[in-house]
Amino acid sequence: MNKENRIISVRDMEVKFQVRGNFLTAIRTVDLDVYDQEILAIVGESGSGKSVITKTFTGMLEANGWVSNGSIVYRPTQESIDDQGAYFKDPIDIVNLQSPLISKDVIKNVTKINNEKIKDLFKEIKHLYKLNPKYKENREKQELKKLRLENKIESEHNDLVLLRTKQELQDLTEELNSDLLNDNEISVIKENNKNKQSQLLEELNKQLNQLQENIGFSGNNRTANKIIKLELKIKAAEETIKIINDNSLRDELIKSKLEDILKLEIDINKVKPLNMKNRHQVSKITSMIEKFIENNVEWNEVEKQFILDYFYSKDHLKRFEKELRDICLSVIETKTLDKDHFHNILIDWKRIKNSDLVNKVKALKEIRQLRGKTISTIFQDPMTSLNPLLPVGFQITEVLRKQVGLSRSEAKAEAIELLRKVGIPNPEKRYKDIPGRYSGGMRQRVVIAIALASRPKILICDEPTTALDVTIQAQILDLIKELQEEYKFSVVFITHDLGVVAKIADRVAVMYAGQIVEVGTTKEIFEDSKHPYTWALLSSLPQLGKKGDDLFSIEGTPPSLFNEIIGDAFAPRNKFALELDYIKQPPMFKVSETHFAKTWLLDPRSPKVKKPNVLNNLRKTIKESEKVG
Repeated sequence: MNKENRIISVRDMEVKFQVRGNFLTAIRTVDLDVYDQEILAIVGESGSGKSVITKTFTGMLEANGWVSNGSIVYRPTQESIDDQGAYFKDPIDIVNLQSPLISKDVIKNVTKINNEKIKDLFKEIKHLYKLNPKYKENREKQELKKLRLENKIESEHNDLVLLRTKQELQDLTEELNSDLLNDNEISVIKENNKNKQSQLLEELNKQLNQLQENIGFSGNNRTANKIIKLELKIKAAEETIKIINDNSLRDELIKSKLEDILKLEIDINKVKPLNMKNRHQVSKITSMIEKFIENNVEWNEVEKQFILDYFYSKDHLKRFEKELRDICLSVIETKTLDKDHFHNILIDWKRIKNSDLVNKVKALKEIRQLRGKTISTIFQDPMTSLNPLLPVGFQITEVLRKQVGLSRSEAKAEAIELLRKVGIPNPEKRYKDIPGRYSGGMRQRVVIAIALASRPKILICDEPTTALDVTIQAQILDLIKELQEEYKFSVVFITHDLGVVAKIADRVAVMYAGQIVEVGTTKEIFEDSKHPYTWALLSSLPQLGKKGDDLFSIEGTPPSLFNEIIGDAFAPRNKFALELDYIKQPPMFKVSETHFAKTWLLDPRSPKVKKPNVLNNLRKTIKESEKVG
């Protein structure tokens, strides 16, 4: 598909929610494009993240949620740019637009919880060094700094920054080496610790043997519980002895904990806004770049040092800071810069440069322009979308007056016309009826009319037919298709019903456990799908059921999104899973220009696996079953 026609581009998006003192990662590393005037269906089981993705488009996440990584770029079409009523004329990153609206409670809790976890991890590292020492004094924070520098060197491409980083790493390494204990001191401490743990292990084994010998026929499980606790203590003592004996095991455990600390620090940095001192410094840097563009005069040494010191002094840079840093380095090294890129950075910077209160007021104003006029949503239950006490006509005219700026009489005439377009009979008479006088299908038509009132560029349909019977479902789907062709908007259709997808969608994105695992045209997904999860979803279609046989169902349950997921999230439920699926997350493999799938089965080295036979000639089977029905 033509990249020029992209209207929404999602890159490396991650969404988190704070739930009961912990963090749930609802969306993980999602890349997705929505093209102008297409119908994109997002499918998957309940809880896969379908609705969460689209809520980020309009800033409608719950108060305890936030976009913790990535970007969502909205690109206005030429028609929108030429439209005097359109608010957004340039590409915008919707994530940056929403960042001032992150709840203060979320920022406070993320900072508090992560700092407590960091404190606990440092205690665990100190305990490991106490068992198997290395330095004369505590050097955990210096080792953390060393790991930061090593990671920076791995990801850095600029020679100027690399030189400075390598020198700092060398100095720090020399400092740590000078503080190492000698071998004799280490041997004495390790021997003492080993003796203590061996004595403890011996005592625990004695207690365990005594309990096992005294197992009788009493009607309780107290002895069994004691045995379980002792076995856990014995296992912990054995692991401790291994750590005392094995320096490489100690170093491996410590590095893992330091990496966890870095992740927690990055999460804090992502959610916290810049302090006023940093905002002042960034404002100064952007002014210097603007002067360079205007006068083309090279910065002096003091100015260069100020810029380098700002970016280098920070342990973790925000995404826009990294982009600004690259612009500055380009000016310093080549005396050139990408003006369009800098212009986009300035647009994002103006949204967060002021005080938190001013930024929030501005963000709320822009979000109102984004919702309805640019991106509109149809929700699945029309009764909760409509105010049951107000006439449907008033609810439509309210949108037209506030968003489009029509007068009362103009808004009424337009509302009646919208009701007619969505198939409400006698709209002039039904205009004053409250929602309770409409049937479920008619209420959903009213919701569609409200969603289309501001002529949005993108329409999100969040399972709009779930609450309706089969006959009305077909009518609503046909209506959305007709209106899309008439008004030329893009549609993002969220559903778990693949039968609906076959009728309405141009492309399909399949989601599982917060990730997109396959994306392609509707024909590619139904006729040549590649991911085992897509096969499982398609096999679950009721149209494939045979009389007397049980319908196919996917065994097991999705993974907990509170925990870090290692490897392919679908592996435990996948009968085609490879050993690698449990260890390493698969990349997104390219099948065709429009078809991609996230499965190791597409790696040339993997064994050849065929999709289930029931999926052969799938679309033909669906059509035939519908004729029978």
